[in-house]
Amino acid sequence: MVKFVDRVKMNLTTTGTGTVTFGSVVSGFQSLSDASVVDADVVRYTIESGTNYESGTGTIGLTGSTILWLGLLAHLLKVTTQLLT
Repeated sequence: MVKFVDRVKMNLTTTGTGTVTFGSVVSGFQSLSDASVVDADVVRYTIESGTNYESGTGTIGLTGSTILWLGLLAHLLKVTTQLLT
């Protein structure tokens, strides 16, 4: 089941397709831990790059640094590459 997470916005430290690694919290927003997100939570996300964006569903993995595994279809991975590289 997808967990609703409100007012969370993080900078990304990775580009390309696949796993996304989060950096710092954007000023004025809360972190994943502040929003009570834990390992294996399934969340909705939006990745923005300029005027481009992608929305989907991903599973949070808390191993080392906080990461989000993107559960996307293959055609969405192509969009991610274009948006983030």
